[in-house]
Amino acid sequence: MLLKLIKYDFREQFKEHIGLYALVLVSALTEIISESFKLDLVSVFIWILHSLSMIAMLICSFVIIVLYFRRNLLKDEGYLMNTLPVEPWMLYVSKFLTAFVLFILDLIVAVLSFSIINHGFAWIGDIIRGMSDEFANAGFTASPVVMFGSIAVISLLYTISILFFSLTTGYRANGSKDAYSVLTFIILYVIGQVANIIVMIFTYFIPLSSKGSITYILTVLNPQEITALMNRVVIGALAVSLILTVVYVAGSIYNMTKKLNLE
Repeated sequence: MLLKLIKYDFREQFKEHIGLYALVLVSALTEIISESFKLDLVSVFIWILHSLSMIAMLICSFVIIVLYFRRNLLKDEGYLMNTLPVEPWMLYVSKFLTAFVLFILDLIVAVLSFSIINHGFAWIGDIIRGMSDEFANAGFTASPVVMFGSIAVISLLYTISILFFSLTTGYRANGSKDAYSVLTFIILYVIGQVANIIVMIFTYFIPLSSKGSITYILTVLNPQEITALMNRVVIGALAVSLILTVVYVAGSIYNMTKKLNLE
């Protein structure tokens, strides 16, 4: 049943994304065509339009996912969805996984559009090789693909979880539920930033300060030690995001199961 829910949710939201993807890809193709005619002013104008279409795609995708979750579970369509013979957690997981896949599709479309403009995928290899060299020179042992891939995936999961938890928490309130949802999101965002600052203090600044004075740090501490501390900061930040993601997912399912009247 979960697979059927995912298929339904993906189909419904993908229909609203097709226009966004077409806009980005068509604008990339238009830029290539304008370059072939060597119309510099027109090319610059179309490049600006392509950049704006990329930004619009990401923003609109974000809005579509949030509004679909709100409409389909918490408002107009919620009554019908919650009469289905499935557990509330399935409804939530379906929305969560669908949102994650759609955000990944956004990134794929963005990469495809840049590949069209750059006449192929060679630019990806150039970026990876350049970053790998910089990472090696800085002393990082992890590859940039692994590091930034992990950051991207965990950040997406964290973003979706905080959005959905804000909505399910806000709709528990009496009065302006949307306003409470926004307020909840702001509070949770601040909590996340504070948690990351605390992690940075304990994984970077306190160990660094234990090395001695600023003069000692600047003159004696070698780059490998700094890199090791930075690795700990990144790992700590990712751990915080993963922990909060689990908390927000569990909280959302709890809200839907115990606190919200969704029938």
